Amino acid sequence: MALQHKLTFLVDNSSLCCWTYAIVWQLSSADGQMILSWGDGYFSTNENSTQRNEAKQFDADQILRRKVLRELHDLCHPEEDYREVDHVTDQEWFYLLSMSWNFACGEGIPGRAFQFGQHIWICDTVKPINFQCARLELAKSAGIQTIVCVPTRNGVVELGSTEIVNECSRTLQDIRRYFEEEQQQQQSQ
Repeated sequence: MALQHKLTFLVDNSSLCCWTYAIVWQLSSADGQMILSWGDGYFSTNENSTQRNEAKQFDADQILRRKVLRELHDLCHPEEDYREVDHVTDQEWFYLLSMSWNFACGEGIPGRAFQFGQHIWICDTVKPINFQCARLELAKSAGIQTIVCVPTRNGVVELGSTEIVNECSRTLQDIRRYFEEEQQQQQSQ
């Protein structure tokens, strides 16, 4: 199963909750340092998962968001026509900004999950955690209430939701199973 299909499946087919997005942070080397950077992602456009505002705002913030979204689309998918959107939600904005983030091993939630080889499940982003994380503050301001980071051999899988989702071993098993299969296939080629 291709990476994009796995991310889509994790978000859209979860019977346990309503995930808003999934991101794969891939491990790479930059200037001799191992970093996690954007590998791929999927954002659900499900009306329930994005908490769209009833009254769509057309203020300067929305104009800027639409402009940046158009430029990101042109960079990432130059071969496709851009479909103009009239509103970019806070959750979509957070997801799009994620494309520009990198994490050194041990930094941020993805970096900590990878360094320690253990998942991190934050199920209420308004409750304090025992380490500083600027991205968590950004997620909280965007209405993301749950963030899950699961380390794999080649990086970290991150899921996020606008709902409070309690830790679930089945979700963790699904993520590990989907992404371990991919790693085994890559090694056999």
